[in-house]
Amino acid sequence: MMGDMLIYEADSGILKAVMDAEYITTLRTGAVAAHSALLFGKKGFNTIGLLGLGNIMTVCFETLLAKMKAEGQERNLTVKLYKHHGQEERFAEKFKDAENVHFTFCDTYEEVFTNSDVIISAVTKATQNFAEDECFKEGVTVIPICTMGFQNCDLFFDKVFTDEIEQIRGFKYFDKFRSLANVTDVLNGNREGRTNDQERILVYNYGIAIHDLYFAMKLVDKAEGKDVEYNFCKEKYFM
Repeated sequence: MMGDMLIYEADSGILKAVMDAEYITTLRTGAVAAHSALLFGKKGFNTIGLLGLGNIMTVCFETLLAKMKAEGQERNLTVKLYKHHGQEERFAEKFKDAENVHFTFCDTYEEVFTNSDVIISAVTKATQNFAEDECFKEGVTVIPICTMGFQNCDLFFDKVFTDEIEQIRGFKYFDKFRSLANVTDVLNGNREGRTNDQERILVYNYGIAIHDLYFAMKLVDKAEGKDVEYNFCKEKYFM
């Protein structure tokens, strides 16, 4: 998906910038998924399953490693990558210098999910659930960035968190969630997040426009007074 964003000054209506909205959305989406993994993953998680290894997942994993390092949470990680058209090899090559990270390539979704503490999916199209219930162990945190492929989890996971409840009210099993809360309520201390290492947690971050605007203004501030070339993305992996 391609798109442009126009940034205006609110008080004067003057156009300040034309920006690549695809780039902004990729940054925000990947960063939010990484944040959710750290917020809701069980303490000390060390096995991560990833599928859909494009730009968004690249941002997600890069952000996750950077946040863990900044917060003193570095540890040995086993990262299971789903094999798909060589994506797994390109992804592992990009992060080959990451310390204490061991990549394994998996032929099936079941292999990716089984015994993983955190599962993150950026697959953009799915016509059915990826795996049976028994593949999701106690304590797992599942983050479907594109919200698909995990409908069976809706029925038996202990908690569901989202960035805006109204956005997911139309989900097929919405009324069957055992527990539902906004991420902001957890961050503000109004609702509990993970309370033990046995809870299975599902996180649906559908996307909030104000996050994109915030990212955009941060980039505008950094670009102030500089000449910036504007063009469509020319490479598949641009992060």
